Amino acid sequence: MFNFAKKRINKLLEKAESGDLEAQYQLGYNYDKGIDVKVDKDLAWHWMSMSADGGFAEAQATLSAFILRDYSGDNSKLVEAFSLAQASAKQGNGFGYAMLGRFYGDGLVVEEDLDKALELYKVAYYEKGFVKARGSVNNLEMYLLQKKIYPHR
Repeated sequence: MFNFAKKRINKLLEKAESGDLEAQYQLGYNYDKGIDVKVDKDLAWHWMSMSADGGFAEAQATLSAFILRDYSGDNSKLVEAFSLAQASAKQGNGFGYAMLGRFYGDGLVVEEDLDKALELYKVAYYEKGFVKARGSVNNLEMYLLQKKIYPHR
């Protein structure tokens, strides 16, 4: 690791250990993606959980995504992921709205509702500027349109 990367991580670690929610989120993200550090999923979960528990909206949505990514059949974890997405969206976070869209679109924890999913993805993209929701908006609009045109497929 380059010296400047090590300094950056040490500074982030210092802030995170002192309770800085954004630094905790960033450390969790870095450990998950291997940015300036080796990938360490345990440390990613640790720091992301600390930040989410502190109420940092981006961490709540990201932890919700971690839970879905690593889902192993424990339905209580799905309920936790849904609650995290709700808490994030309640704070106006676009990623939180997109995560809720996924829950409604896939029928996880809640009954599948593609119209509700589309509405949530649109809020994430158009109102909150979460550009990663654009593909979900486009795909779901196309699917619903085809379903209307060809209802028996």
